[in-house]
Amino acid sequence: MISFFKQQHVDEYLHASGRAVTVADTAILEEYDRRILGSYCAPHCGECLDACPEGLAVHDVLRHRMYFEDYGWEKEGMRLYSRLEKNAAVCSSCSAPCLGSCPVGVPIQDRMTGAHELLTLS
Repeated sequence: MISFFKQQHVDEYLHASGRAVTVADTAILEEYDRRILGSYCAPHCGECLDACPEGLAVHDVLRHRMYFEDYGWEKEGMRLYSRLEKNAAVCSSCSAPCLGSCPVGVPIQDRMTGAHELLTLS
């Protein structure tokens, strides 16, 4: 699995691949972007954090959910989630003032309640 956190990594990985980016490559990346729209936080955004009356670390919950769903690191996602000071159980009875606070359209309350179901042993 390849992960990168800085724009320079994109250039490094492309150079290491030994070939130039094609129109088809760009189309695939655009399709991936379209498929995840509204599912993931923009890195280092934090726009929703002040909108949560419970002070839930929304970005951490979404990251742990990503570990579970996308990386296949179910146990690690669950372990990290269990260590949060507050978990997304608080979202099930919330009036959701966070809705509309995400600049990339993540439906925060739905993603939080779904994360809690995935990441908690019942």
